[in-house]
Amino acid sequence: MTKRYFAEPYQFVVPEESTWFIELFRHITPFYYPWVLNLKRWSFPGLEYLQESYQKNAGILLCSNHQSGIDPLLLGKLAEASGRWIHFIASHHLFKEGEILGEVIRRLGGYSIFRDGPDLSSVKKTIDLLCKGKRAVLVFPEGTYLKQNDRIGPLLEGTGLILRNALKKATRPMVVHLIAVKYWFLEDPMPSLRHKWSRLEKEWGLRNASQEDDLNRLEAILRTGVVRLLGNEAKMVLQQGFLRNEDFDTALGRLVANHFEVEPAKVGDPKASIGLAIRKQRQGLIRELAQTAGFPKEEESVQEKLASLLKWESVTTLSMDYVREKPTVERIWESFARLEEAFTDCESVFPVPVEAVLSVSDGIDISAQRKGMSLDPQMGDFGSKLRQRMQNHLDSITLKSPIGR
Repeated sequence: MTKRYFAEPYQFVVPEESTWFIELFRHITPFYYPWVLNLKRWSFPGLEYLQESYQKNAGILLCSNHQSGIDPLLLGKLAEASGRWIHFIASHHLFKEGEILGEVIRRLGGYSIFRDGPDLSSVKKTIDLLCKGKRAVLVFPEGTYLKQNDRIGPLLEGTGLILRNALKKATRPMVVHLIAVKYWFLEDPMPSLRHKWSRLEKEWGLRNASQEDDLNRLEAILRTGVVRLLGNEAKMVLQQGFLRNEDFDTALGRLVANHFEVEPAKVGDPKASIGLAIRKQRQGLIRELAQTAGFPKEEESVQEKLASLLKWESVTTLSMDYVREKPTVERIWESFARLEEAFTDCESVFPVPVEAVLSVSDGIDISAQRKGMSLDPQMGDFGSKLRQRMQNHLDSITLKSPIGR
């Protein structure tokens, strides 16, 4: 399993300012994207808005949805198309997974952030880049990728904090551009998915449901997958739910709520307190982990608790309501891929060729918006308004299928 948490004290990683490595790296991507990522084509509508902000010498914050681990690479292509590279924030564990990966991220303009506690160094660096830097700064306000290709998840609070403090120090316009990332399958992924489902049904001792409706078949696999992933506690609660004919989301919501001792709520409900309970437990375990430095057995025990917590966090993203609400092939694949990733701890590769659309919104002048009170980082509703704007922007391209273009 990928190591995400470390007993050693966190140290901020400063980004590389030179661009020589990026210029070298970009020559690899024309081969890497189509043959490794199955990404066959991409487009950047609205790119001229970003170029206009550069011409105004504005401090630019790019706020993007986060659907996949390859999003940062695609945003690098957007930067290349704009004529200017970008800086971006990356979780600190990526810099520690290996010296090579960490150094590549740093030389591409990335710098670290500690997501499970205060990181004043990262915030200060972001503010400095916005006020004085020549490049735009990319953030993912959702905090991590959610495998939801047409829905914005709950936002973390960091974006508002950064903009509030940047406005106090800025001597130039402070502009936010929303980036909507949307992946489209260029071929039908269902044959590949059905093949995987048949293999799992055989492996897990389920009856072959190849003749059944795809959504019912997916739900049966998700139910069994959750039980196998979480063990006896999940088996007991979910089986009780099945006997009462509870739908998948209700049964799963009750399971997670019971485990974290919070009020029952559907897992997909962003207002539920489950996410907060998970974060508090993770922060407590990270503090406990910091006390195990030099004690391998104690560290291993805490790491096992963190790994178990990660599995529980993964299942909170599963939702059949999400699939049935809009049963597109993208949503079907996303839901299964999320379960698959919980077992493998590796990101699922697109099963068939895809196109990526990265749409850039017109620049939102935060200083002007602040005066109009419509998107003011000083206001308590900034996060909800930013999320709604991001969702509206994503909606604007969701209905535009590339098939047949």
